[in-house]
Amino acid sequence: MRVEEPIHPTQAGLDTTTGHGVDSFFYTEGPADPWAPRCMTILVDTIINHEQVLYPLWSRTVIENIEDRLLPLSFVEGRQRSLLEIVTKVSADEVRLPREVLNKEYQNFTSWANTNAREIAGWVRYHREAPRIVELHRIAKSTWVQADKRCEKRKREELRQRIGISDADFNFAYETFLRAIQYHHILGESVPYVSHPLRNRAFGQVPIVLQHQNLWSWGRYFSKLIGDGRAPRDIGWLLDEVSEVRNLTRKYNATWYVLGRLPRKDQIELLSTIAAESNLPAKLKDSTQKAIKVALGAGAVLTSVVPVLGILLGLGAVVVELWSGQLPGVLGKVPIFKGQLVWPELFDKL
Repeated sequence: MRVEEPIHPTQAGLDTTTGHGVDSFFYTEGPADPWAPRCMTILVDTIINHEQVLYPLWSRTVIENIEDRLLPLSFVEGRQRSLLEIVTKVSADEVRLPREVLNKEYQNFTSWANTNAREIAGWVRYHREAPRIVELHRIAKSTWVQADKRCEKRKREELRQRIGISDADFNFAYETFLRAIQYHHILGESVPYVSHPLRNRAFGQVPIVLQHQNLWSWGRYFSKLIGDGRAPRDIGWLLDEVSEVRNLTRKYNATWYVLGRLPRKDQIELLSTIAAESNLPAKLKDSTQKAIKVALGAGAVLTSVVPVLGILLGLGAVVVELWSGQLPGVLGKVPIFKGQLVWPELFDKL
C-alpha cells in the first residue's frame, strides 16, 4: 500500500491580538499582555517555518479604514520586510456562526476562563489602556453576539466577578476568543492558524503549535536571548534576524514539517548550522567548557581543547571561575568550533 506524504504547509495564519501581545514584549511601559513572551515565540516560529504568513481582521470597517498606526507595530515592521500579509477579502464579522457553535464555544471559553482569571483580567486591562489598541477599537464596530439565553446567567455572573472585569469586558474577552473560529474559516482548512494564547481552547483542543515547539523553537531561543540582555529589545532587530533564519530554513528545507521527521542528531546538526550561519550568539558546550577550566586550573592544556582555547584566550573570553561560556555568534563559522557550540533554549525540549 502506498503511504501518502504528509502535507507541508507553506502558509500559516496569525491574528492581530498576537501582534499586540508581541508589542507589549518590546514596549514595557504601562499594562502588558500576560502572554507577551508566548506571543513573541508564536510570531517568530510561525514566520520561520512558513513561506507566507497571513492575518485576517475582525471587521469590514477596520479593513476599509486600515492604516499602519492602527496595526500592531510588530506587524507593521513585519509587512515592511514582506514577512506578513493582511487578508482583505473577508472579515470576521462577515462569517456567520450557527447558534450551536456559539453555545459550544461559550462553554469552551467559560471552562478555560475558570482557570485563567488573572491572565484574562490583565489582558483586558492591556487592551483597554494601550493607546494604539484604544485607537483601533474606536473605529471598529463590535461583532458581539451573545450565546443562547439558556446559558445560566448566574454562573456567568459568578465567573465575571471571579475574573474581576465588567460585563462589557467579559463580552469583549469572549468575542475575542470566539473570533478564532471565524479566522479559521477565513484562512481555510489547509492553512494552520496559530492563535493568540487567549484563543488556545477554541475548538476544544490544544493548539498544534505547542506540539511543534516541543521539537524546537527559534522563538524560545530569541525570547531567552533578549530576556537575558544578550540582544537588544528591539522589534526591528528581531525581525531582521528572523528573516535571515527563515531564508536559511528554506535553503536547508528545515521547517518543522520536514526536519521534524528526521532523527534528533540530524535536527540538532542542521539547526546548529543555520544558527551558526546566522551569526547568532552561542554558548560553549558544557563538556568543552569543563575541559577548558580543568586544563587552565591544572596549569596544563589538554590537547583536545588547544585550538579552541587559543582563540578564546585571544578574545579575552576566559575567566576560569566566572565565565558562563557565552560566546559571540561569529565563532559559529570558525571550523574548530563546529560541534563545540550550542544555542540555549533552541533544543531544550528535544
